Amino acid sequence: MKNIILLPVLVLLVSACSSISPNMRIATDGNDQTEVIFIRPAAFPAAASGMLIGFNDQYFGSIGNNQFMKVKMDSGTYNFQVKANGSPAFSYKVTLVPNAKICLKSNINPAVAGAAIIPLLANMVSWFQLSEIPCPEDKFFAEYSEVKQS
Repeated sequence: MKNIILLPVLVLLVSACSSISPNMRIATDGNDQTEVIFIRPAAFPAAASGMLIGFNDQYFGSIGNNQFMKVKMDSGTYNFQVKANGSPAFSYKVTLVPNAKICLKSNINPAVAGAAIIPLLANMVSWFQLSEIPCPEDKFFAEYSEVKQS
């Protein structure tokens, strides 16, 4: 009986894992590009989990607490995705305007609080959410460390 229950749980856990796609192209020479800054403030509930960043179910980077990542991307419309390994992705649609800069800040999904009470919920809710913010001044980033794209 234990094996019947364990097998579906293991399949769910293995299929939920994601990794960074090192050869993912996000900028092409000759195309209009936009600078995108992903910002992740410190948050206790997901402190041990890296936040994977990507689109189209592929991930090009991961940042931790008090970190940010700057990337140049081809202009256009994207459904950015952020997630922790093992959790579903949160999608946020953004249109990138050529030769501009946009800042996207993460926050912890309030539903994650329930995961502390019922651990299986951790694999059923998106840990992170994204929102667009006005880009902060350079001094804002003094308390953050920059992560380069893989």
